[in-house]
Amino acid sequence: MTVSRSADFTGLWANLDAIRDKTELPRFAPWWTDLIDRLRTDEKPGLETIAFAAAVTTDADLEKKALERYREALDGYIKSAIPEAREMYPELEADLRTGSTCKSLAYAYTFLYPCLSPADRKATLDEFRRGAGMLYKDAQAGAWWANSPNSNWTSHMLSGLALSALALSEDDAETCEAWLQFVEPILETMLDLAGEDGAGIEGPGYWTFCHRSIQEWVEALRNTGRADHYTHAFWKCCVDFPLYMMRPA
Repeated sequence: MTVSRSADFTGLWANLDAIRDKTELPRFAPWWTDLIDRLRTDEKPGLETIAFAAAVTTDADLEKKALERYREALDGYIKSAIPEAREMYPELEADLRTGSTCKSLAYAYTFLYPCLSPADRKATLDEFRRGAGMLYKDAQAGAWWANSPNSNWTSHMLSGLALSALALSEDDAETCEAWLQFVEPILETMLDLAGEDGAGIEGPGYWTFCHRSIQEWVEALRNTGRADHYTHAFWKCCVDFPLYMMRPA
């Protein structure tokens, strides 16, 4: 089955041959072989991991196991806020794990896309509407993380919403575009704030977490032909910040 560009927001299917070649590189191959062996015996492997491995290897047993894991985990996969977060912000349904589980499901969905049944796809898209819908509802209601461009929470939550939107793109263009249009100006502002010197106020650890999430959005938009935010000045200087923050040798 051919995977459309809109569904291949990771670029895995467009670059599958190159990815397979990388698994044979001398420094990478032993780790990859060990991972595949462990996935065969792990009773409950990570969903993203086994979905990716099944896609790259086209191993029938791994594919079967990945599909079983996917179907077992799908209902309620996207999580609402933990009790501690609900205690601090009782008006909000979502927290960091909502963003994380949106992204995890979106990646697993595109990795397994060719072997999912129509029923699998429908159930997945319903889960995105429910789960990522919590992010959108909270953001629209004025959640603090929806527009705090110096916070890693903002990029993490909104990249989860963006990847969920792209997963919905073929089935629900209206929702997809509404979610993407909400996300874009906020994440662009985050790049603008860091564009002069590539730095961040939260320190190198949170900086990495924050801008990795922005890059997930940037990469997905480029892979689907929607926009190329790699032209932003941030990417030309961002490498300097973690080097600057390193301890002297």
